[in-house]
Amino acid sequence: MKVPNALKKLLKDLNIHTLLPIQAISVDRGLLREYKNQLIMAPTSGGKTLVGEIAGVSKLLKDKRDKMLYLVPIVALANIRELEFKEKYRKLDLKVVKKVGESLLEKGVKDSLEDLRDANIVIGTYEAIDYILRSGNKNVLGKVSTIIIDEIQTLIDPERGFLLDGLIARLKSINRDAQYLYLSATIGEPEILAKKLECQLIRYTNRPVPVERHLILCQNEKVKEQYIEKLVRAAFSIRSEFGYKGQSIVFTNTRKKCESLAEYLRNRGVWVKAYHSGLTNEERKRVEVEFQSQSIAGVVATAALAAGVDLPASQVIFESLAMGINWLTVADFEQMLGRAGRLKKHKLGRAYLLVQPEKIYSPKMETTEENIAVRLLNGKIRDFELTPNEDKSLTELLAFISMYKQGTSWKILHEFYDYLINGSYELNSVFGKLFERNLIKENGALQPTELGTAIAKSFLTVEQSFDIIHMIKKKTHSIKEIVLELKPLKNIYLSKAVVADLSKNVNMKYFSNNFFSSSVLSLMDANYIKKRSKFSREFINLVLRWINDIFNCKCEENPYCDCGRLNLEKKILELRINEGMSVNEIHDYLEGYYQILIFKGDLIDYLESLIYSFESIKNIAQGISYLDQSYQKELEEIPNIVEKIKG
Repeated sequence: MKVPNALKKLLKDLNIHTLLPIQAISVDRGLLREYKNQLIMAPTSGGKTLVGEIAGVSKLLKDKRDKMLYLVPIVALANIRELEFKEKYRKLDLKVVKKVGESLLEKGVKDSLEDLRDANIVIGTYEAIDYILRSGNKNVLGKVSTIIIDEIQTLIDPERGFLLDGLIARLKSINRDAQYLYLSATIGEPEILAKKLECQLIRYTNRPVPVERHLILCQNEKVKEQYIEKLVRAAFSIRSEFGYKGQSIVFTNTRKKCESLAEYLRNRGVWVKAYHSGLTNEERKRVEVEFQSQSIAGVVATAALAAGVDLPASQVIFESLAMGINWLTVADFEQMLGRAGRLKKHKLGRAYLLVQPEKIYSPKMETTEENIAVRLLNGKIRDFELTPNEDKSLTELLAFISMYKQGTSWKILHEFYDYLINGSYELNSVFGKLFERNLIKENGALQPTELGTAIAKSFLTVEQSFDIIHMIKKKTHSIKEIVLELKPLKNIYLSKAVVADLSKNVNMKYFSNNFFSSSVLSLMDANYIKKRSKFSREFINLVLRWINDIFNCKCEENPYCDCGRLNLEKKILELRINEGMSVNEIHDYLEGYYQILIFKGDLIDYLESLIYSFESIKNIAQGISYLDQSYQKELEEIPNIVEKIKG
């Protein structure tokens, strides 16, 4: 191998003396000799990440002015890679920097472009790196010689697929000589994708640690809980021949279920922790450290966090085959299944599917859990191409032009278009629409207008942005109302005490404990609730408080309109900017006074999204000609509001 001696020594010190099959095949096909672009497809724990590291670090050791860029879809995965790379490469004197967007509320989580200049390895989420590009700061990345894109199957995500496609094309247009390595355990039609990405397909399907699959039929949820307790306890009592206890990842469909199931197991002497995106960064890192040190028997995680659960478990247990109120896809399932068994820690991984016949998690589900289990075990992953979407295509084209403050050429624009996978549109037509809307201009070069740059940096689509512009011009909404409409607060739950009271009086089979679900909203009738003699006086008073403070609009659709959600969001904003409450205090106030549970991590994410939304709306509004005077006053207040949200 053309690997620098320093890297060879480091790998030997890490007890890596031979390459795994996927690594050997990659090197054989020109990874180091010709710097070939490759789509690396292998099961979890198959050694994909090290392929990228060998390629990138080898170049860095030859020229430290180069950079290696490692892109991931979620913050949790960026955190894991940062810890791993810092520990591994400090001996080689390589500086590792993480970019996930600045956390404006959590202490110790800061972000700056300055530390990029002398970084050797940059780990970033897709959006954080894309924001640097869209803001016209592409030059701070310097000379990038290796670009590794992890979880490339994100291309099939209807929400983020266009963004990732656009980001890859933007990176290719400014880093033509870089080596591109795309990593995935699960993607459909890999041969076609490799052709589209103009790279080799390097594929190895055998797992270095085999996984046994077990399907267990359970009569009800109680039986599921009993099986989980037994399986987690048994695994943790046994050490592998490598000296590691068996640890478990239990996947379930909601954050609330994560918490309740983890509590159930702890009450029975099985020490596990909940692990989901509603936790703060500090809380999540604490769980990761406890898992890595084998202080806990396992974690209970949401399916939604599967890509970020890179914990060395010996077994995974599917308490549910759903993600929220939707069934898992085959790609989701394979991703989660792959977390069982880790090379040099376990000889065998195990996956248990706990299936309740006839079970559904929403009345909208058309099939039942046992049928889904068969589909997942025998299923085929759908391919990567997305349904054409002109709005998202417009948005990605605008994001590209916004990289160039001084303008770009038609030639470079066409190159970007050719790099796109989802480029099934007529370029001149789409370009013309951006021009008509005053989002780009042509003064010898193609440039974004002030409004175009504001939209690109906001990560809103062009249509979303023009809906906002329409509301401002028609004066139908205040700036604050527009901000609250942009990214609604999700994952709002009833407290345990309320659920316990309801369970005595309501058929809970399809009852959701989400505060804005239809089953909860159906209770927002003062006359109805007063007539239900089985409800406690405390519960009746609580519902009346909800009706008076939250569901108090005059809409015909009340409580099924959006006013209740907006009122709760206004309440949270007021508690932050007027009362000066901390995240912990807001959390405690909502739970104490309204019996509403919102995880602290979700509150942090929501308040930070408000900051970005306020700033995005301000920038978009400032790009509008002849803005109404009333909006000017609101815009002037935004910096003060933002500072108060930051606290």
